[in-house]
Amino acid sequence: MKAPALLTSLILTLLPLHASAVTLAYDTVYDDRSRSLATVACSDGRNGLLTRNFTTFGSLPSFPRVGAAQAITGWNSSACGKGAMLSIGKLTILKNTL
Repeated sequence: MKAPALLTSLILTLLPLHASAVTLAYDTVYDDRSRSLATVACSDGRNGLLTRNFTTFGSLPSFPRVGAAQAITGWNSSACGKGAMLSIGKLTILKNTL
C-alpha cells in the first residue's frame, strides 16, 4: 500500500468520533495481519475484540485500517472497536471499524 493511502487509512482509525485535535503517528506493527489481538488493550473482556470472535489483525473487517487511538484508555475500554471520523478542511471521511 502506498504511503499516502496507508496514512489516510491509519488516520481514519486513530480519531475518536467526537471532534478533537490529536497527534498522529505511524507504527508498522498494525500492518501484520497475523499479529494476535491478544497483544492489544482491546483483547478480551466485555469490550474486547477476542470476545467478538476476532483473533488477529487480519481477521478484522477493517484491516488494514486498524491502529491505536487516544480514546482507548486501557484494557477493556468501552471505545474498543468503534469507528472514527476524520475532517481536514472541507474533506470529511467516516469509517466504522466494526
